[in-house]
Amino acid sequence: MLHSLIHLGNVLVLASFLVRDILWLRLLSILAGLSFVGFFTFGPSPAREPVAWNVVFIALNVVQIAMLLRERRPVVLTDDEEKLHRAVFRGLARRACRRLFRAGRWLTLDAGDVLVAQGEALARLVVLASGTLRVEAEGRTLAELHEGRLVGEMCFVSGGVTSARVVANEPTRVLEWDSAKLRELLDRDPALREGFTAVIGRDLVHKLRSSSQPTSRTSLPHE
Repeated sequence: MLHSLIHLGNVLVLASFLVRDILWLRLLSILAGLSFVGFFTFGPSPAREPVAWNVVFIALNVVQIAMLLRERRPVVLTDDEEKLHRAVFRGLARRACRRLFRAGRWLTLDAGDVLVAQGEALARLVVLASGTLRVEAEGRTLAELHEGRLVGEMCFVSGGVTSARVVANEPTRVLEWDSAKLRELLDRDPALREGFTAVIGRDLVHKLRSSSQPTSRTSLPHE
């Protein structure tokens, strides 16, 4: 009867090589390890070394399974985050978006609040979630920014100071990141960096196209 455990363990190892899902592979590996532990513990010639190694393998697989299950849990976003994901960051995976959103902070502006001052060495990157912002310079309004537009992307990409100030037209909701912390996050996650770079690129293209139209309501607030 005990000899059937060694055969069962080998069959389970073989089965683990045939499955495509890494979760099932690790589950089968654990079952195989348990079979080997049973055989080498209660068999005719108990052996401590094989038992110890199989216990280590089982423990490692248990840890990896816990990590896999955590990664596969449904990603729950807040209403504001869900809205931004659909409008701006739809090319990013929801889990990556959640990491990105949690790295920033949400701000609520009242009408007339100044988000960005003219001539500021901006160390923040902002995305507009709801409401509208106006871009002003020399006492006149240059443009109006709507939901989904970025503020400070040129300072984030190339540095420099702002050439205009940005003011809330109405109660407005924005998400902002500290530029240095955002760069650290993107450097640690190449896939997130690639997706975020694409978002900045689309925003710049939109603003460049809009700024070439006299009737445009969206413009580049920074140099």
